[in-house]
Amino acid sequence: MRRILTFLALALITTLPIHAQQAPAPVLIAYSNDQSGVSVYRGATGETIALDNPEALPIIDFMEFSPTGDHLVIVTRNYEEFIIEGEPITPPAERRANLSIFTIPVGELNFTLPLIPAGARLSIDDEIPTDETNATIGDFAWSPDGAHLAFVRGSDQPLSEAGGVVTIVSLADGRIYSAGGRRAPFMLMWSPDSRALIYQNLFSLGTGAGISAGAINLFTLADETLIEAVPATDQSLVPVGWVSDTAFVYTRNDIVYGAAGLSFYDLAEGVSSPILPPEQFTLEITIALDPLTRDVFFTVPENTLELETGADFLPPGVYRYDHEAASVEQIQLTPVSAYPLADGVIGLGVDNVFFTQTGQVAPRVFGEYAPGGQSVIYYEEDSTLSLLRITTGETTPLPYEGVLAYWLDADTYALIDTGRAIINGAEVDLPGLSLEAEFPAFALTLERAA
Repeated sequence: MRRILTFLALALITTLPIHAQQAPAPVLIAYSNDQSGVSVYRGATGETIALDNPEALPIIDFMEFSPTGDHLVIVTRNYEEFIIEGEPITPPAERRANLSIFTIPVGELNFTLPLIPAGARLSIDDEIPTDETNATIGDFAWSPDGAHLAFVRGSDQPLSEAGGVVTIVSLADGRIYSAGGRRAPFMLMWSPDSRALIYQNLFSLGTGAGISAGAINLFTLADETLIEAVPATDQSLVPVGWVSDTAFVYTRNDIVYGAAGLSFYDLAEGVSSPILPPEQFTLEITIALDPLTRDVFFTVPENTLELETGADFLPPGVYRYDHEAASVEQIQLTPVSAYPLADGVIGLGVDNVFFTQTGQVAPRVFGEYAPGGQSVIYYEEDSTLSLLRITTGETTPLPYEGVLAYWLDADTYALIDTGRAIINGAEVDLPGLSLEAEFPAFALTLERAA
């Protein structure tokens, strides 16, 4: 399978200038070039510069900058992640994946770690790990303060002992923390204050999709403690996200009935409390957390199953959970969906419109929403793009086909095309970038003031 990897990023790397053309905004675009390297376009100076990564392997699997913009992580590998018919498969003993972290803006390589230790096995099928393969590496998660990077690393232990290990790297001194994990750790999530990490820890795996058990682990950075915050039952536990520095929300995933209830866990008290009773099941997982307000939106659809009748069961509808007020508010009666559209915006889809939590109404179009939900770029039937300003209703055609659209902030959009980018309508050259390449990868953001 061919994938285009896109990430929000911040980059300032000084090496060889290759091109100069100034963008109307201080945009930064990092991308894989046709020389199997990484180039960075800096709109503030109009320069395109090259980054030298001596630890690079042929395929760029992941690259992302820290939230503070002073570090860049690049993950490369030498094997196909998925089996492709007619192509040779890299033998397990020869598979390699390297993680490299660079200091920005000097572009100095200050840390390298192999993600597949010698002797480790790695799944190259997009499957649940079996006794023959270890958990797939990945789930890279920066702490909000940019000081630590967490990820799942392959293990050289028997699969019954560890299929993947949650690893944390300190950017200050390169220290490596082992934050546990067992057969299949997933969904790494940092607390807003960057002091704690939670993740889903599946450890009883059946055949096919039959995941039968999994807990939620909590790792506290200051004292390096690891606990099973929410013990496993016969259902897997799925973290939704943090609602404060000291509390997170989770649901239970039943393979027959769907999502089972909604609860929050308080770190100070060490206990869980229900928001939606665990006996109330929904056949669709429609839960979304706003990363800005930390409110949780969820739906109770008409096909809700009640295994027992209870007075505390919620009727069908869309709800907002406010952790600060410890309250659940019903938003509307007709539940369809609840999911993030952009930072600060949760879309509640009903009929032919989207209702955002800010009270705005937008046509139900599928596209890229700007942070705050004031604008959206969407595809027309002829594959061209249009820009809709939701507050005014003004629509502007964007006459480009085959491009990828992104928002850098509420007012700045970028369209990525082979060899170029369009920033708020102004074109800049990106020499060596091809969306038709076998493994294209790129990243973009606005440059921050020093």
